[in-house]
Amino acid sequence: MRDWIFCFLQMIAYTVGVITACGLAIELCYRLCFLLLGRRGSRALWYATVPLGAPVHELGHAVMCLLFCHKIEKIRLLPTKAGNACVVHTYRKHNPYAAFGNLCISIGPLLSGLGVMFLAMYFIFPRALTDYLGAVELLLADGATLQLGERIFAFVLGLMTEQSSPVWLRLIGAYVLFSMALHLRLSTADLYEMRTGIPGVLILAALGATVAVAWGTSVRAAMITALREFSWIVIALFSVILLIALVQIALAALFRLVCVLLGIKIGG
Repeated sequence: MRDWIFCFLQMIAYTVGVITACGLAIELCYRLCFLLLGRRGSRALWYATVPLGAPVHELGHAVMCLLFCHKIEKIRLLPTKAGNACVVHTYRKHNPYAAFGNLCISIGPLLSGLGVMFLAMYFIFPRALTDYLGAVELLLADGATLQLGERIFAFVLGLMTEQSSPVWLRLIGAYVLFSMALHLRLSTADLYEMRTGIPGVLILAALGATVAVAWGTSVRAAMITALREFSWIVIALFSVILLIALVQIALAALFRLVCVLLGIKIGG
């Protein structure tokens, strides 16, 4: 029974748990950055990044709606005078597949944001990305995951120094990464929507743990190892965004300090 419980908890932690924790970390950085910037500064940053960030965020919701049999009633990719960007969807309450889909719809923007971020790095910063993924693969093979922070820092430095793309293209890449760092997050509304999908996660994890325990120690170990490696890959990708978000917080703090020293009111 102890093996089943341990396997059950690991399956949840290495999948939904990791993705949710990463999304919440980005949300915390988002809130802190906007708090430091004040009303005027945050409004300027919001309008600067929303043309890319909002559509990627909402399309992440929309794609998951289609995959899990939800009917999209309304979709607004950009904020307008009519309201904020949003995806309004409905589903049959007694459909367990659609109910589970609420959880996937909530984390959809995290996946779409990661996808856009990865594509930007692949086409604009290929050398830095290749070196980083190779280093992460070696770390996972050696079990030296504690060195991941050092590799992430080296990767971000590589983004700044890589010259395989023209300057204008690298500026576009920086804009993409900064936009994703603000919009790749789990909002309060997203967390609320996730609740109906939790039973489905528990059932799937219970079934997976039962199969793993029934097939023996070697199979169980292989499944947990695969899930652990998946979680570290997710963490490695999210950590890049998280470090960029921390840079934004540092810049926001510097902006607020300068405004205080100069006596400029920023509001909020």
